[in-house]
Amino acid sequence: MLLGVLTSCSAPFQLITGNVLTGGGIFARPRTPLYQEDANSPFKMISIEIFGEYGDATLIDFGDVEILIDGATKETNTHLDQVLTQYVNDHRLEMLVVTHAHSDHLAGLDEVGLNNINQIDYIIDYGYQGVTSSAHAYVAQRVEYINNGSRYYPITSAIEEVPVWQMTSSLRIEFLNTNNYLLPEQVTGEEGHNIHSIATLISYGNWRIFLAGDLETSGERYLATQYAKRINERNLVIMKANHHGGLTNNNGLELFNWLKPDYVFISAALKNSNLNLSTYTPQHPEAAFVRRALSYTEEVYWNAINGDLSFALAPQALPTISGAIRHQIYKINYQTIDPVSEKDSRLTASAWYQAYLAI
Repeated sequence: MLLGVLTSCSAPFQLITGNVLTGGGIFARPRTPLYQEDANSPFKMISIEIFGEYGDATLIDFGDVEILIDGATKETNTHLDQVLTQYVNDHRLEMLVVTHAHSDHLAGLDEVGLNNINQIDYIIDYGYQGVTSSAHAYVAQRVEYINNGSRYYPITSAIEEVPVWQMTSSLRIEFLNTNNYLLPEQVTGEEGHNIHSIATLISYGNWRIFLAGDLETSGERYLATQYAKRINERNLVIMKANHHGGLTNNNGLELFNWLKPDYVFISAALKNSNLNLSTYTPQHPEAAFVRRALSYTEEVYWNAINGDLSFALAPQALPTISGAIRHQIYKINYQTIDPVSEKDSRLTASAWYQAYLAI
């Protein structure tokens, strides 16, 4: 339930006029929680299993409040619809965040992937047009939702006007300034969009959840310096691996040293279903990233192993982590690996890890 009304002077909003891309020029700055909170509502974060290549989609589900960060690949759109149908009972996303203009982060946000979603309250994205057909299709979807009432912020406006959103009394999302965001007029042609990825820090009780699309090293270093005090020794930290655990990201130790993650999860499709011990080299996630993450925590997971990966959190307690059984079958040297046996496994317990990375 949305609290307050925009026309009331006592509402938890301050009206701000601004210049945004297609649709709307009014910003609402939340001063008090935007949505009511049911104390009995469980908090879940689901890293949605990806099909095709690479890919990212994370759903926050907290009572009647759902936040989707990125929209996966085109090949994932049917599965994305299934997950949203399962968790979004009121056909309404309270917030959609799209981190950057690459197809593996937004192509699933089409009429199939968003089939169950009739309303999106707030849309925050990278703010420029993009040059691919999937980026253009996403913008068309965005315009349709805006025309039906969604409030839209490009990230350059969000960090200027409303960087911190108090979604409920215990759930907050902050948009972090990476020093790499671009105004629409600054983007030309085929950009290296990863560096412009939106970085978010979600707070729930003692938990801090860091998600930053495919952000690269310069942005990671900037965040570690500028937001050092956002993380303290009392926090329990969940980190989504930037760029699917690739090495153009997560490359310096600054990000790890800042976050000191207690849990790390990787979102990426397992591109090859039959892996040959003599020729396969791990990519997305890369071996060096996995080893770096394991030097901080044993709690490393990958949604290609677990399927839809769920973190059930309580404000001050350890999480319950479970998978939903992966859809994609993978083989090592033509031997099929049982998906049921690995659905709740840490990455180090998987056949993939034992074959390629175990020392």
